[in-house]
Amino acid sequence: MPAAPVRVTLVVLDILAAIDLATPDDPAWGFRLGEQIGHGAGTAYPALHRLEEAGWITSRPEEKQPDRPRRRFYQLTDDGRAAYYRELDRRGWRALLPRELGEDENGVVHHIRDPEGDEAAHG
Repeated sequence: MPAAPVRVTLVVLDILAAIDLATPDDPAWGFRLGEQIGHGAGTAYPALHRLEEAGWITSRPEEKQPDRPRRRFYQLTDDGRAAYYRELDRRGWRALLPRELGEDENGVVHHIRDPEGDEAAHG
């Protein structure tokens, strides 16, 4: 059975951008993704689940840790990266990526800005 199409909201775009920015030395993981995009677990985890079901991302548990629960690390699949970039192109935002990605003074990642330079509202 094919996965349901992904409804690409600004929250989904923020999650995809944060995962796209992650490195092997600093991987993307659930709770931190929620903090980075400025949304809690009730918003981030359902979106992560839908993206994984659609095949846009994969996840793996980290090695067992003695002092805390294991984190689940996320990465984009080739299909997910292609879909993410297509959506950015559709919105005319892809050209903004190299210049506009970063964290503010509170550690919140701001990925997407509209062509006038105003920060896109999360929704």
